[in-house]
Amino acid sequence: MPELTPDELDEQVEAVFATLLDAPPARDDDGDIPLQLDACTLYVSTVYDARAIDVWAPIVVAITDTAQAAFTVHFLNNKFPELKFRLLADRLIVGSRLFADPLVTPHVERLLGHLSQALAGRDEIAAVLGGRTPDTPQPDWRDDEQERERTILRTIFELQHADSQISADDVIAICHGDQQTVLNVLALSNNLETQLRSDAEHDLDPTDAANDRASADDWKHTSDALRVALRTIALS
Repeated sequence: MPELTPDELDEQVEAVFATLLDAPPARDDDGDIPLQLDACTLYVSTVYDARAIDVWAPIVVAITDTAQAAFTVHFLNNKFPELKFRLLADRLIVGSRLFADPLVTPHVERLLGHLSQALAGRDEIAAVLGGRTPDTPQPDWRDDEQERERTILRTIFELQHADSQISADDVIAICHGDQQTVLNVLALSNNLETQLRSDAEHDLDPTDAANDRASADDWKHTSDALRVALRTIALS
């Protein structure tokens, strides 16, 4: 039987979720299908080259305790082996991939059941990690030091993806020339790299392991840039 084309794959995915939702699903600007599950927003992304779908959701955002987050991710991956938990910057994401050629409705229902169980404890997880659930309003303390440092880390990381030659002077400028800020942001980056390498060691899926190693290498690149900036400040 020939493989489904991307359009046919989309049609099949939409047909299955139309049955589950009792209405045709709508796609967002990214081409994903958002849906509500237990007051949480899930996203269904079609992975055309794998003829699969990724069903995923952010559980916690604005995480402040990245060391605890690394332990929590490992614990949750053991508790819910059907799902994949991972850190993405200061966010905890959960999801899973399902083969979609064909997409079997009972398999989708089973996955949604696993996600419902995992999402039931999101408030407690957010409290442990010093973060908040995505549906919680952003607190008024936007100038809080930890929030500022997470923003700095995201900025450096994103600029490196756009321009891998970001200089030490650029990093220092983003950190406002403050040595302690560089140290704190470096600690955040190191924790994320360590957590991803730990994930890669425990991944059962070789593709997941490779992705986690690649992400860890990206964060190492960010940490290296911060170390160079720190050295530049110390020697200036």
